[in-house]
Amino acid sequence: MPAWRKSQLVRHVIAPRTLPMAADDVQMQDPLRKHSWKTILDLVLLAVAGHSIAVGISLLFIPLWVLNLVRWEYAGQTFWPSQAGLFMLILGAAYAWAIRLRPLVWLVIGSKASACVFLLASVVWLDAPRVVALLACGDGLMGLVVALVLWRLRWAEVR
Repeated sequence: MPAWRKSQLVRHVIAPRTLPMAADDVQMQDPLRKHSWKTILDLVLLAVAGHSIAVGISLLFIPLWVLNLVRWEYAGQTFWPSQAGLFMLILGAAYAWAIRLRPLVWLVIGSKASACVFLLASVVWLDAPRVVALLACGDGLMGLVVALVLWRLRWAEVR
């Protein structure tokens, strides 16, 4: 089939609602292609990892100051908040690693959803201060954004 005939077929049959295309441009152009969504997912994962690493470093080295910042009265040993900081550092490293190892994205989504549920339950049934509900919303929002960008990336791969 001649090239001019292919362009007519694409222009009038396959993509009738698009503007006329040149003969050598037979592909529809998506403004946010698959590689753009990969970049967006990488940036979101980097932001989530950076947040977790920052919280981890803060809890590890200045735990009482961080707890006072969120109005959490704590009179116990600093071991437990520091241990939580180490855990956040490990999670932050796993989140950053998800940029290269894509199945770890599910760890990000699952851990953020779990953190959201745990923090909200702590406010409702335990003695956590009410500001922790805002922290839960932040974790839930981060997980939701990662899930939505991942969904959009998968959708772009199908197209």
